[in-house]
Amino acid sequence: LTSNNDVSSGGKQMAPFHGGGMRATRHAIELKRVEDAQTALEEEQRRSTLRMQHTRPPPSTEKVSFYTIVPMEERPFSQQQQQQQEQDDNRPDTLDNLCGVHAKNASKEHSNNYLQKDALGPKSRVMITGILNPIGFHLALALQEKCGVQVMTGIDYMFPNTVSHRLALQKRIQLLTSNIPKLVQPIVLPLVGLDPRRNRNLKNEPSLIPATRELSLLNFRPTHIVHLASYSPDEYMDPQKFWNYASPYVTETRNAELYKIRSSLLSMEQILASIASASNDDETAGTPRPHLVYASSVKGHHHAVHASLKTADELLADTYNSLEQVYSVGVRLPNAVYGPWGRPGSTMYQLSDAAVANWNSAATDSRKLLESADLGDVSDRVGDFLYVSDAVDAIIAAMQFRTTSQSPILFEVQPESRMPLSSTASAALGFMQPQSESAIETVEIKESPLVQQTESFLKWKASTSFHEGMMKMLAWHLDNEPHTAQHDDSDALSNICAGDVFLKQQGAEPCAADDILCLSGRKVLPCVSECATSANCVSSVFDEVVELTKEVTEQCDYILYTQSLGYNVKDLKLQAKYDDAEEQIVCNFAFLPRESALVDSVIKKVPDQQLEKFGISPSITTKRSVLREQKRNGLNGRLLYKGWILIWVKGATKPLPTSDKSLLKLNPGNFFSSDVKKALFVDENFPVSPNLEDVLFLMGEVHRDKLPGRSVYHKDQDGKKRKYKLQPEPERKAVMLLAPLKQRVSHDSKETALADGQKLTVYTATKYMRYEIGEDANLKEDPARKKQREFYERVPTFVNRVDMRSPEEPWYRYEMKHWIRTRWIVHDMKLEEGRELRCDWFEEHVQWGNDLDQLSFAHVMARRELERRIEHQEPDDHIKPPHVQHPELKLLTDAHEWHPYLGKEHRLDSLGQALVKVPEHMANKDEKDDGEVEMETIDDHGNGSTAPLFVRIMSERVMMFARQQWAAKHGSKKKKKRRKKKH
Repeated sequence: LTSNNDVSSGGKQMAPFHGGGMRATRHAIELKRVEDAQTALEEEQRRSTLRMQHTRPPPSTEKVSFYTIVPMEERPFSQQQQQQQEQDDNRPDTLDNLCGVHAKNASKEHSNNYLQKDALGPKSRVMITGILNPIGFHLALALQEKCGVQVMTGIDYMFPNTVSHRLALQKRIQLLTSNIPKLVQPIVLPLVGLDPRRNRNLKNEPSLIPATRELSLLNFRPTHIVHLASYSPDEYMDPQKFWNYASPYVTETRNAELYKIRSSLLSMEQILASIASASNDDETAGTPRPHLVYASSVKGHHHAVHASLKTADELLADTYNSLEQVYSVGVRLPNAVYGPWGRPGSTMYQLSDAAVANWNSAATDSRKLLESADLGDVSDRVGDFLYVSDAVDAIIAAMQFRTTSQSPILFEVQPESRMPLSSTASAALGFMQPQSESAIETVEIKESPLVQQTESFLKWKASTSFHEGMMKMLAWHLDNEPHTAQHDDSDALSNICAGDVFLKQQGAEPCAADDILCLSGRKVLPCVSECATSANCVSSVFDEVVELTKEVTEQCDYILYTQSLGYNVKDLKLQAKYDDAEEQIVCNFAFLPRESALVDSVIKKVPDQQLEKFGISPSITTKRSVLREQKRNGLNGRLLYKGWILIWVKGATKPLPTSDKSLLKLNPGNFFSSDVKKALFVDENFPVSPNLEDVLFLMGEVHRDKLPGRSVYHKDQDGKKRKYKLQPEPERKAVMLLAPLKQRVSHDSKETALADGQKLTVYTATKYMRYEIGEDANLKEDPARKKQREFYERVPTFVNRVDMRSPEEPWYRYEMKHWIRTRWIVHDMKLEEGRELRCDWFEEHVQWGNDLDQLSFAHVMARRELERRIEHQEPDDHIKPPHVQHPELKLLTDAHEWHPYLGKEHRLDSLGQALVKVPEHMANKDEKDDGEVEMETIDDHGNGSTAPLFVRIMSERVMMFARQQWAAKHGSKKKKKRRKKKH
């Protein structure tokens, strides 16, 4: 055989094959196979070795190093510098460097017990387990506010792992994230010692042990560790009782104690073992071990298992000190630490919730109050009560204390009061019914040697009385009722009032606007906001014009308004049309700075003879500056410019804070008269000036009458005309009307559309929003906005995770999908539910403090939707909604654009059966046809008080169709009016 084209022959003719050559070739092939097999075996052994290194811990002869990862910015000291540093760290610290009044006072007497290396300050790095429980949450805020600690990380297992509980904890995570600038993420993980293996391909996770991909405590390089996980038996309570029957610890008759035993002991031992292993690594021999403080329990706790577990923790701490010289401080806490942000299901939380729920019930007594809190069977149980801020103060002092012998020490925190739950209910009743006389029985508290040790070495004693603590806790629960803002300072509590109003009525001072600890991280809102209370609010640039705007908007049915604030306005970009000839009076208002060039220009054009109508009498001797001020005062809200009634705001030429900048747009309820039914906000940069027809059309789209069952026709993908029968739809009323987000990132790019089943990510949606407000979406993102976006991206990982979740629980998921534009917004000014949604949105937006109110809205709606589905036990995510099962429904109806609302009254009539498509193939010609019914746009008539409520996000396709219907209907009305006038 020959080949003239063989590549190996270089194009030359090859010799024919012979027998010997064939045998040699076979032998060469066999050798090649053996070599390949050997190479494959070696490669497999190499890969196996690598897998073992990734998935198995190191051999037992070596100990795991936890300090091998050192950030680049932290360069190692030289030996001389390191020795000097150790000497400095072991010196007694000065009073100025210690945190907290207790540590400072104690160091005066015990200076050798408060060392420089243990002092809490800006250089400290604190790790808190159980950071989302009441003590851990308040401790994190106090460390940042009092001690200046900037770098923190938290671990919390969020038990019970139910959707509703994890969703409730998101507010705490948000407050910690927004108030602590350098909070290291992730903040939430399963309990220490039970963290499952993570994906080895994930990058930038320094908190994972490389060998096992489990949580590593010391890669964070903490200077202090505070172990608060499972500090209380309430940590394991599940109010919904979704038992995980797949767990080996759970049976059909009881939820066994094995889980809490294992989780408590494993977490304590992993912390101690992590600290013990640090000094055995040569690379970290000079790095000081973190200072460990752990929460224990007083002896004689009514939860016997919990008390035994805390005793085991103390035994472990003593054992590790004897074997590995691990120093620790144990703090025995009372069994009833209470205060704001308590744990749902705990005794004081249930009692306070029941008190607020029965606030107006005159027939309530202490027994009925306990029964309504599901505590009637334990009314005789004695509780040791301590306010949460006092517990935090004791822990902060303990975090800076060290014995000279380096032996472990225990402190016992004595409660402020000891009383049965019946007396606790009587105390709550005294606030609910001030005229009633409630007997409060207390139990004597005996001091133990450990309590005396606490007073001696920490100089700590409880400073908050039970009466004051209960008052503050009730105030917090009142504030957490759905936006119970009340501006009535009367003495009678006839209605559920806001917490600060309640404190004021009790003669107590409300929280200061800048007191982060008292406010528990929440931002105080402007006084003119619909959500603020009269007792606790901040001033804004609008304070002086609120009464004016209410006066000038009287007899207005609809309001069209815009704002140009935060800079020197020279002209308005939008033009409006004022017309009072319509049945519904539409008034147009533009808010702009008082000191702007535009205001000076328009007041100059007012003739002197017209000024007297407004109470201004200029004379020859009047100075220009005085006359200008008189005109600004007298003409405000009286001049019409480009169809807008001008309202000027003092001090608004400079950039405004987020609370002022977004107040008119998101929370306008207190600016307008009670005559106003609806208000339409239009952004000053909106490309088109709205006319009167635009306003009336949008106002009418917030309401639609019920639609009967009907038949419609639609062409399928093959171009064939199909007939569909649609189910009847209920009457709908929207508390807010908005437009969907445009999917564009630049002026030159075209708008993109998502394919069926494709979801818009938070990251991509944020880029679209940035373009919407005029930014270049490709430039670097603002740090504050990035923090908010990353928080929202993590929420699904917290709420939706299924590890250790009961299979009995419905599968509800948190999903951000309500992506909107806010160039224009229609507000319903009459419905209380509309105010609640505006307050939710405004508070969320102010908490983050940036320009992307669309991002805050998506989170609020996702949270509200999840709460509504859980509350009404709607079908879970295993059942897809009709418009997902049948995408063609989006072209036949707009029902998917009406998003059900969750309000106080839960008015969701006729929504259980959403919308079902019943397809019917081409009907016979002889069949009686229902006729093709098009979507009908109905003007708002009546108050629609019984109609279910929605938030409507109206697409452009539906808007164009509805506008055509509205124009035809509105045009026929005008013709009828003209005919009547002629006759």
